[in-house]
This record gives sequence, structure tokens and C-alpha cells, in this order.
Amino acid sequence: WSFATVNEVYKNPTIMEALAAAAAHTLRTEDLLCDLSLELGMPSDKYFSPQGLANLAWSFAKVGHNTWEQKDPVSIDMPDDWAGCSGPYKELYHLLGNVVAQQLTFLKKNAAEGRAIPRGQWKPIDFAHLAWSFARVGHRHPEMYPVLVETALETSRTGHTFIDQFDERSLAMFAWGNNAAVGCYSSTFFDTIAARYLTLLSEKAQKDCSVSIDSASMILGAFAASSHYSRELYIQVADFLRSMLELGVQASPDFLSRISLSYAVVGLHAQDGSRRGRSVKALFDVIGDSFNKRVWEFAPGALASIGWSFAIMGLVEDDWDQ
Repeated sequence: WSFATVNEVYKNPTIMEALAAAAAHTLRTEDLLCDLSLELGMPSDKYFSPQGLANLAWSFAKVGHNTWEQKDPVSIDMPDDWAGCSGPYKELYHLLGNVVAQQLTFLKKNAAEGRAIPRGQWKPIDFAHLAWSFARVGHRHPEMYPVLVETALETSRTGHTFIDQFDERSLAMFAWGNNAAVGCYSSTFFDTIAARYLTLLSEKAQKDCSVSIDSASMILGAFAASSHYSRELYIQVADFLRSMLELGVQASPDFLSRISLSYAVVGLHAQDGSRRGRSVKALFDVIGDSFNKRVWEFAPGALASIGWSFAIMGLVEDDWDQ
């Protein structure tokens, strides 16, 4: 985790490869112990805690941002399977996914048999880091992702789901990671994500505006990529983003192009006169104003996305001919 955190300053791929090989060696043993734990009814977290597993996954995915050919972490595009991930990293992620799936399956098995579940060891950020990291390196682990979602959506005896404990950043990473890696999930998954994010918005839970708008981008990216439309989510996020941009929160050209694209690809139209149309139109007005002032900062791809999005939305800026 430390080497991944300072990777921009101190790059040493040899050390990271050695760490990956060492971690994989340990995970081989834990993978076998997890198999036995399911048979014997005894938990196995002898070597890695849930946080340790999540940190491992996040660390090598974070380093991969600089050393592997990867997709943009907030893009609405889906990564290719195992894109750019090779050598010891492939084995590491395969074993990591096995151990995570087996540990969570053990907890679910205990719950089904009426035994206590020590789920408190698992935190929302662990789920978020695992979902995001595996998507980042392009590994659609067939056993891990389903059990992550099932556990997150599981209703406890108090009537709450694990998703109810997610903060906005964890929720955004979890939604993007699951959709980018696996593809379209059920409407239940997206409806639950939307409901939780709307609750966070209404409670004004977000403290850091820069984190908040990035989280909104990831949430919208996941919904747009899956073609799942939540009317209230899109309205509330439009109002929130417009207010943040009007307050002067800094947003990059790529961010502005991704947001406009996320609204355009679900077939919204900003000229229908409804509450939804008014909210989206107000957001696009602010994006258009920012674009007109900073047009030379936009790369060709961002220019294309902005132009296409405004056209699809039925909006034309009078001074865009220049």
C-alpha cells in the first residue's frame, strides 16, 4: 500500500513484482485453508484480514494506473478482460478473488444456518476497493463479483442492507467497479445504489466538493454504461452538480465531457419543459458557459463528447460556430 501510494514519486516495478509474487505465495495457502473452512465450518483469515485483501487489490491496481494499459477509472467504457495485466499480477488477482469469494460465502453459509456473522470485519471501503480494483485491471472474477453484490444487498434482521453503510465514495467505486467488470446488473442493484446516493445527497453527507463531483461522475458513468435510467437520480445529481459548478468548484474538461455524455447516452432531452428537462437544461447551461470560457483546454476527445452530447440533448449554443 505504501509503495502504491508514493508510486508517482518513487517507481520501482521490480519491488512491486516481488511483492505480488510473495503475496500470491501466501494466498495459495489461504486459498486452500478457505476450502477447508467451508467444509469444517471454521473461518479462515489466518494471513489476510478483509482490509488486507482489499488493500492488496487496490495497491496493485493503483500502480497499474502508471505501468499497465488501462481504461480511465471514471470512463463509461468497460475494460477488456485482463487488459494489460500479466505475470505475477494475474495469479495474484485470481487467488485474491478466490479468497474473498470463499470468505464471504462462509459468512453467508453461517447466516443461513443461524450462526453469528462477524461481518463487522468487512467494511464498505473494502467492498469498494475490491470491486474497483478488479475492474481496473480488467479481471471479471466469476465468483467474487456475484458474492460481493449479494452480500451488499442482503437485508439484515433490522431491515437494513450493507449498502446503507456506504459513504458516497465507496458507493461510487462499488457501482462503477461492478458494472465495468461484469456488465449490466439487475434493476434491483441499480435501484438500491440510486436510493442510497439520493439519501447521501439529501443528508448533505459529502464534505469535500471535489470528491463529491467525482463520485457523481462515477455513479452516472455506471448508470449510463448499463443503460439503466433512474429519473430522480439524474434530476438530483443535475441540480447538485449545477450548484457546485456555480459555486466555482473546479471541474476538468474531461469531467465536463463525461458528465454531459452520461446524460446524453440515456436519451434525455433538455427541451421537454418537465422538471427533469429544466434541471438538465440548467446543468448544461453551466457546462456550456464553462466550455465557452475554456474551449482551448479541451482535448479532441472531450470536444467531440461535448459537441455530440449537446446535439443529442437538443441544445445549440449561438456562439459555438467560432
